[in-house]
Amino acid sequence: MLAEDGGLLRILQRAICLNSNGAAQAANLISVTCPSFRRAWQFIQVIEKMQKTYTKRLGILRKKDGITHEQFVEHWLKTHAPLCVKLPGLRRYSVNLVDRQRFPNFDYDGFSELWFDSEDALVASLQSPEGKTLLADLPSFAKDVSPIISVETQILWP
Repeated sequence: MLAEDGGLLRILQRAICLNSNGAAQAANLISVTCPSFRRAWQFIQVIEKMQKTYTKRLGILRKKDGITHEQFVEHWLKTHAPLCVKLPGLRRYSVNLVDRQRFPNFDYDGFSELWFDSEDALVASLQSPEGKTLLADLPSFAKDVSPIISVETQILWP
């Protein structure tokens, strides 16, 4: 059954290499009438997602001296996070707060995760006007930030 759709599948696979948006549009049209093609296309999409890697910047923070944990959280979530989501090229962003009562030996109050397509995209984003505004806000609530840059390879991902 897949053999009869094989020509279409090969054309689409080539199109994916050249232009994933056009390939996706073509696949959606073809899959309406070709169930075996639809299954193959869904499989290709899953494989593409599994193979995607991102450059991730983790910022590990300690709260500024003289502010409460509640003030630290309030500023991070209501002031700093809205600035962060304006970064050009940002693919994903999360804030992870540490419960210091539960983990008293962990010397940090939280960490952020910022995902970009590449390290070049990350650097350009932080050098942009939005990035400069974001970095200038850090001393408002953080004593220090320990940044880590890693390449994330998704293994199990929704």
